[in-house]
Amino acid sequence: GLEGHGREELFEAVDINRTIGWFTSLYPVSLAAKETEDLGLLISETKDMLRSIPNKGLGYGILRHLSPSEEVRSILSVPYEDIVFNYLGSFDNSLGKEEDRIIGFSSESTGHSVSLKNTNPNQISISGMIVGDRLEFSWKYNSNQFKGETIERLSSLYINTLESIITHCKAERGSTKTLVDYGLPVSVTNRKLQSFKSSGVHKSRIEDIYVLSPLQEGLLFHSIYEEGTSAYSVQL
Repeated sequence: GLEGHGREELFEAVDINRTIGWFTSLYPVSLAAKETEDLGLLISETKDMLRSIPNKGLGYGILRHLSPSEEVRSILSVPYEDIVFNYLGSFDNSLGKEEDRIIGFSSESTGHSVSLKNTNPNQISISGMIVGDRLEFSWKYNSNQFKGETIERLSSLYINTLESIITHCKAERGSTKTLVDYGLPVSVTNRKLQSFKSSGVHKSRIEDIYVLSPLQEGLLFHSIYEEGTSAYSVQL
């Protein structure tokens, strides 16, 4: 499951500027990771899968708890919180520039932020944030289900993978646009898109790609189906 703060400006009619706190959203996500050695392609496809979630999962909780259909509520009540990931974002940006800060983060322990009597529904909970220009992650797990050594190996593998992604992204000359950036349908794969963009036909940088209009689709179909056809020919 993915957890969000729920403070995104998703609707023009809803103004959250005069509110404080989080409107926590929690929703299930299934990422279909394909076996490939192309790390860039894997990043692109994962990005598109996450971007395709409507309103960042806000509607899931509404349907699960408020839907008038008992069948819908029952289907969406299937447990999915075994593994929960929560990226809290950059706290450096929320506090402003360092020289202008009135308050900051303390290195002292705050103690338990949640009662020890509280029941944790998650088997593994991962939270990440940026503080002091450093990306930090905290791992919480069910000690009755996992050994500490298991979580250490898992977190080490996570760090190694994250470092590989960072190395790959630093080696790229610029940002890589994917299907969602161009508004292309899922029938076009990122592999085909990258092949199209890297072909020798397109020497200049592609700014945007547009889906064919119905008339253009007809022109393309007949030009491929019957070469030299006069269909759609217009004489001026």
